[in-house]
Amino acid sequence: MKAIQILSVAPYEELQNMVAMVAAEYAQIHLDFFTGNLERAIEYVAAFPQQKFDAIISRGGTAKFLRQHVDIPVIEIEISTLDMLRALKLAERCGEPFAVVGYGSIIRMASGLCDVLQYDRPIIREITMNNVRQQIEELRDQGVQMILGDVIASETAEEVGLLSILIASSKESVAAAFESAIALCRNIARDQAYYKLYRDIVDCIQVGIVIFDRSGRYIQSNHLAKTMDQEMLMETLQKYLPLLQEQGELRTYKKSCNQLLEITGQIFLDNGNQYSCFFIRMSYKTSSIIPGIAVEHLEEKTQGKRLFLFAPKIQSTINMIEDAIQSNASVIIVGEQGMQKTALARYIHSQSRRRSGMFIHISCDTLQDRQWTQFTSNISSPINGKDCTVFFENIHRLAPNIQTQLSAYIDDTLLYKRNRIICSSVVDLQELVMKEQFSLALYELLSQSVIFLPPLRERREDIPTLVNLLLNQLNVENNKSVGGVEPEAMAILQSYTWPLNLVQFEKTMSRLVKNSNSYLITAEEAAREMQQCWSTHVEAALGMTIDLQRPLDEIEKDIIHQVLAEVGMNQSVAAKRLGISRSTLWRKLK
Repeated sequence: MKAIQILSVAPYEELQNMVAMVAAEYAQIHLDFFTGNLERAIEYVAAFPQQKFDAIISRGGTAKFLRQHVDIPVIEIEISTLDMLRALKLAERCGEPFAVVGYGSIIRMASGLCDVLQYDRPIIREITMNNVRQQIEELRDQGVQMILGDVIASETAEEVGLLSILIASSKESVAAAFESAIALCRNIARDQAYYKLYRDIVDCIQVGIVIFDRSGRYIQSNHLAKTMDQEMLMETLQKYLPLLQEQGELRTYKKSCNQLLEITGQIFLDNGNQYSCFFIRMSYKTSSIIPGIAVEHLEEKTQGKRLFLFAPKIQSTINMIEDAIQSNASVIIVGEQGMQKTALARYIHSQSRRRSGMFIHISCDTLQDRQWTQFTSNISSPINGKDCTVFFENIHRLAPNIQTQLSAYIDDTLLYKRNRIICSSVVDLQELVMKEQFSLALYELLSQSVIFLPPLRERREDIPTLVNLLLNQLNVENNKSVGGVEPEAMAILQSYTWPLNLVQFEKTMSRLVKNSNSYLITAEEAAREMQQCWSTHVEAALGMTIDLQRPLDEIEKDIIHQVLAEVGMNQSVAAKRLGISRSTLWRKLK
């Protein structure tokens, strides 16, 4: 069992010292302390999240009062019979008229003990937080010279000029409180583990489950049920609830704007309580047979490395992403190949208020007119529903005739109000509109917000951050222990142009970690990997075959000459194409 976090709340240091001494005998207990009056104790506990402590131990009235203000278990350090007898004997030996004053537990203990031992019964007076001073002043006026009680009673007695004896808790009483706390926490942990197990099992079931009590009050539902249209679902189930309670079981169908629901119901009884349980199955037949269109149910937090979020030098881009998460506006994500634009779209969806809805992924590279018509014309299609995110990947490649259809569909069906629209493009759509290569009407509907992701070569200063971000996870994935990158190797990584950006960077780092045999990635390893990346890219782009046996500067010169030949020896154009400055180009040609 994990360590039990217990907070000890006590009014005086002596009790805390005893608590600490006893706690040292329990290896599984981690103890925090608060010493002070009741009001400050409540403020102290309220300052922490409830889950910080598994239980609180305290005494008498303090424990009773804490139970009224916190939701975690409060274990009372009780006054034992021996504790009370010891205090009574001390008071008796003093020879002064005394009274026992305290909360209910102390009063019951004192009364019972006096009756059993046939003591001359002293005055026994029960108090509350509001009348303690009044009660003690009345006792003083009646001739009582000494108060036997808890901390509050003792302190008040001294304030009004009376003697006092504190009924202290023994070590055995503190140990008993710890034993009770340990037993209770173990039971709670066991019950929580069972509940989580059952909950996880129910959440994995590919059937929505919703439960109501006898009065029709909503009790609970599983994960799949929560991803459905809640307003429609609850309205439908409330409609069928009386019928289910009357018949004991139910089977019906409900056609929604974006789903066909098969609803079955059953009554369950537990300890005299009656529960109505509905089981909801749904199907999206059209989405599974159309190439290029996928309907996904994303988790609340998407998996994988989100490198686009780590850009210290372009905070404005991060701010735009955060704004996109909070808003409902249509978004265009613009960035070169490999900038994780699809991952960013999923991230925005997963963090937005529509996170429980569907993520409809439409690939514009393959989408044909017939497929689009088939997908949108079916009333059961998820795109005709609401609270989804519709993502058009590579919207710039959408055929002109489908651009016109999409513009009309968005406008006519108010898609941008029912669902969230996100698009990605490798080029600025505004430039395509100016060249009349993209629909102006569609651009106006899609471009409420535009997020530009600068290529990696324009933010080389972020590369050390990205390297260290990736190393830990790559070490785990590859069972490695790479601790960092040599400065010379980092310089090589920063000097590369990264034509495929974050995707290429992540794969390159993965290979470097996988192939590294030392604590630090060396400059030699980085240079070898970058040489391979460069030659692969150039071969793909220029159709050249690169001889990797030659020195790197000779390979670079061949590539530069090839590019210069293709651009008519224009050094400015060649430098831009190679991702370097004109001065760097001139230096490499020397």
